Amino acid sequence: MSKRIVFAVAVVVSLAVTPAFAGAKLHAKSHSVKFSGVIDTLSSTGAVGVPGTRETDSGILDGRVSGRSVGRAAFYQTSTWGPGLTLVGSGRVFNPLGSIKFKATATFTVNPNATESYIGKLKVTGGTGLYRTAHGTVKVAGNAPAHGDSDAATITLTGKITY
Repeated sequence: MSKRIVFAVAVVVSLAVTPAFAGAKLHAKSHSVKFSGVIDTLSSTGAVGVPGTRETDSGILDGRVSGRSVGRAAFYQTSTWGPGLTLVGSGRVFNPLGSIKFKATATFTVNPNATESYIGKLKVTGGTGLYRTAHGTVKVAGNAPAHGDSDAATITLTGKITY
């Protein structure tokens, strides 16, 4: 009989304590991120750099978060070219632990050697899984061929995100 009372008390205590833990927020932690890889244009509604042209890009990135390798991650974005070789878009970086949602801005420069360099930023606006509360700003940079058979571009993402 006393075992039943102890069990009943344990159940009542656990039911009373569980809502406090369920509502508790874990403290978010800042993480340095560094990803690099290659992305390529999957589809485009017009010529590169022409204002109003929409593109869909994807690629594979290798990355580190807080100095630890997280292996490969996939990248995709949809974007629209604006005036002055600017690009604005949104997308996701994802791996088996979850995805990071972002909004992107970048400015391209045509170099004398017929390549294009670009710099910009990704504003992290949430995600899924481990990254569901992610936020922060990440710098983006890379190079792409200006002419040729491939639109493949190098990409590097560096900065800090909190989740």
